[in-house]
Amino acid sequence: MFHPTLHLIAVTSDKSSIHLFEIKKSIEKCIELKQYGFTQGDKEKGSDGANKKSSLSFLKFASNFFEADLCLAKIKVEEKIKTIAFDEKNNSLTVMSTDRVLYFFKIPSETIRYIGEAEIRTF
Repeated sequence: MFHPTLHLIAVTSDKSSIHLFEIKKSIEKCIELKQYGFTQGDKEKGSDGANKKSSLSFLKFASNFFEADLCLAKIKVEEKIKTIAFDEKNNSLTVMSTDRVLYFFKIPSETIRYIGEAEIRTF
């Protein structure tokens, strides 16, 4: 889910977690390089569907650093997530669970590891 005005994207997982990523630098780089989509070369390379890992991840003492999640913030919800949406007016992320519970999380202005506080409503 893309935020309508901020350069953010929210991604959900099958483990009832949400990750917020800042994409401003990626957008700026695409504009700078005038590369707005995939080139024919990108399409010919193909994809194995796996995320790439750092070539230094073999270092055991630093493996957590190289496999770290580089997101703005993480959110964990106890129930299974049905849908998410950004609320531009209130600068928040709304999460709806399959159990009809609504969570309202404030979007952080700086990187934090976890967002734990939410306004909760059931209907």
